[in-house]
This record gives sequence, C-alpha cells and structure tokens, in this order.
Amino acid sequence: MARKRRRAGGGAGVQAAMPSLTSLMDVVTIILIYFVKTFAASPITVQDPSIKLPMSSSLESPQDSIVVMITGAERMDRTPDGRNIWIEATPVVSVDDEVVLQLDQKFEVPKASLERQFVIRPLKQKLLEVKKMQNITSQLTDKESSGGKIIFVLDKHVPFRTVSKALVTAGEAGFPEFKFAIVKLED
Repeated sequence: MARKRRRAGGGAGVQAAMPSLTSLMDVVTIILIYFVKTFAASPITVQDPSIKLPMSSSLESPQDSIVVMITGAERMDRTPDGRNIWIEATPVVSVDDEVVLQLDQKFEVPKASLERQFVIRPLKQKLLEVKKMQNITSQLTDKESSGGKIIFVLDKHVPFRTVSKALVTAGEAGFPEFKFAIVKLED
C-alpha cells in the first residue's frame, strides 16, 4: 500500500475558518441597539419658537411627565418672501399644549388669577384635572400612576417671581416633583 504524504500547510485536510451564525447575530443586535439609542428622539419637543431654553451640561434625560410651558414675549418668524422678522407675542402659560393663562409682556401673572398671592388659579385647576385623569387611567389599567412629575419648559427671560408662583401652584395641585427643560451643551 502506498501512502501519500501531505504537505505541511496545505492539502485537503485544511478547512477555512467560518464565523458562527450566533456571533454574527450578536454583533448585528448590538449595532441595532446602538443605532436605536443614538437616534432616539427626546420625549420633550419644544416647537414654540418664542421659547429660548437655558443651556446646561446635565446628563439626565427627561421622563414622561406633564409639561408646563411659559412662552417667550417675542419670537422670530419668517415672512412669505423669506425674511426673518421679530413678532411681539403675548406670553402664555400652557399645560400639555393647552393654554391656561395669558401673562403680560413682563411675564407677570394678572392679580385676578392669583390665590393668596402665590397660587395661579387657572394653572392649579388644570393640574388638578390632569391629576384626576391620571388617577382614573391608573385605576383602569392597573398600573401605578406616573403622576407627580412636571417638566417646566420656560423661556430663559421668565423672572423668578413668576417661576416661583408656578412651582408653588404645582405643589398645591399635588405635583411635588419637577424638573426644568434645558438645552444640553455638547461636549
């Protein structure tokens, strides 16, 4: 019987290395998760051009919450011929895009809308309605209510006296937790 000798490094006994399907699926899944996380939209979108949010380097992202917005007193708008113009607008307080109160040009709350000098009556009424709806929804869905959290979207020119009235009002309506929306500074 004749035997054939195999050459070292070649011949029929060498197989090409193939990656396993499991490893490839793991890599594809990780890449997919990366892209989803990278391109995920923020839960809060500020579409009102009259609001100029303050800048921050905070790393936290907002959670699902009620949005209380106080718009700015002026905004830039574009005319049909493409020019940019400044428009004077009346600042308003809104809850989840529903206007509840108009402020004056200096962001002052009308005295007729105040209770005990610090509680904004129309804002409190709207927040109580929202709280009631959250409680009903949580009872129907057997899920714990995510209520109690408010995100304030405020123009950076809103004075602290108006912000403090909005905060006191939120506390009176049963929303003890709050956050402020900001524009995150890029590193």
